[in-house]
Amino acid sequence: MDLRSFHWSSELGGDSGGEWLAAVSPIFTSPTPFPNQKSAIDVWASSSFVITQSSCDCASLVHDPSKFGRFEQVGICVILSGTIDERASGATGRLGDILLLDLREPIELVRESDGTNSSEMTLWLPRSQLLDRLKGLTTLNARVVKADQPGTVVATAALRALLTQLDVTTPSVLDQLARGIASLTADVVAAAAAGEPNVHTAHAPPLESFVTLSQFIETNLAARDLGVEKLARTFGLSRASLYRLFEPVGGVASYIRTRRLHRAYQELMAPGLQNRRIGPIAYGAGFRSIPAFNRAFRATFGQPPRTTRKTQVAFPKSRARTIEEMGPLARWLSEIS
Repeated sequence: MDLRSFHWSSELGGDSGGEWLAAVSPIFTSPTPFPNQKSAIDVWASSSFVITQSSCDCASLVHDPSKFGRFEQVGICVILSGTIDERASGATGRLGDILLLDLREPIELVRESDGTNSSEMTLWLPRSQLLDRLKGLTTLNARVVKADQPGTVVATAALRALLTQLDVTTPSVLDQLARGIASLTADVVAAAAAGEPNVHTAHAPPLESFVTLSQFIETNLAARDLGVEKLARTFGLSRASLYRLFEPVGGVASYIRTRRLHRAYQELMAPGLQNRRIGPIAYGAGFRSIPAFNRAFRATFGQPPRTTRKTQVAFPKSRARTIEEMGPLARWLSEIS
């Protein structure tokens, strides 16, 4: 298969915010108004990988894996300038860092400039290409490998060099190079994780166990009894095993509360649900007390739910349902294996 490409820049004119978002929709949507700004995005795809390179002054992006079907890819994102915060986990990527993005998991990215614009390049691959080498980690999503970690500069240099080969190398050779870079990056991630004092890679349950539990949590957020006891009983795990498994993401209770808040956030911002009362949304996400929900929401998102709802805007093309309606990122991710 020939290499396919898509290129867009605000220098072409038009609605820069809408066009930029349309390229990544519905993988990513924006919960806040996306201003017209100097921005650009390029997408390349072969039969086994997708590369994106983008720049903007600022952006708030959300990926909700419960919508638009299931995507089984992981992104190896290199921050080229500015910062990228992953709000759900509290992780922050800066110049030269590598940020992993697992499309099986909810993602909330906030991109900001830091004296210049926010720019990045991401190599998207089937998650199996990384999973085989990183089975000891409890989660891939939002894992940051800092620029000063051993091997990071080599991996980022290889990723950036891949861009220079897109127009001069055959697709089959590019596929081999992408697989090699994935292996190199996985080794760098594993080495960085081995040096983290709170990550027990030798004894942690496999990544697939965490994914299974997180999917169960996502499906049962409205259940009032969702917690350690229910998870232990359902999956036959000890409390100690669950605590170890969820330690990297702040613990079981913290993870469930975060997922409930993000579920409520998505419901508040969803087009067509503006008239739905906030109380039923909070209860539907699993909260038992409206005041407690309001306090937790404000602490997490910086403003009360009612104020947040007022910022709701229509997501350009974010409700796309068919391959033809999707932006190039989603369309080509759905084709790689």
